[in-house]
Amino acid sequence: MKKTGKSKKSACKKFEMDITDYVLGDRTFLTKSKEKKLLVHLGKCLRCQKDFWSWRKIWAVMVGKHQSERPAFKAKMAALMAQFKSNPMAAKKEIGSAAGQVYDILIARGEMPVYLIRKETGLRGYPFYEAVGHLVMGGKVTLNKSNGSYDSLRPQGVNEHLQTGI
Repeated sequence: MKKTGKSKKSACKKFEMDITDYVLGDRTFLTKSKEKKLLVHLGKCLRCQKDFWSWRKIWAVMVGKHQSERPAFKAKMAALMAQFKSNPMAAKKEIGSAAGQVYDILIARGEMPVYLIRKETGLRGYPFYEAVGHLVMGGKVTLNKSNGSYDSLRPQGVNEHLQTGI
């Protein structure tokens, strides 16, 4: 029994660097063939899955820290916090207004691509995403996912005839 544990450990040992290379996006030594073998192994090995997710978390923190240290990012966050602290009700009102714009257009037209909603409402960045979050959390809209990203919004709880205009 101990022998099996050691062979499993040694089998995992050869994937340690491949896991970090994969997470970091470094394809210097990680060939397509090695990547396929790694993904098959990850599908079977809980120990390596745990390693993989640990490295993903570490990498996310490192990237996030790098992003948050950029002067432009710091300035934008400081401006948002100042706006919110100076008048939190205005920020809530701005989000509510943006949510109303998004919801109204969805009620009028039904499901729509996110990019088209942004274009037609003129909402960008913070107000748009806060509005969408508010509507999703409130059960008013559903985010639809395809190809790994959220690409459209659909209103919830609206009769079909209202959406189609019939």
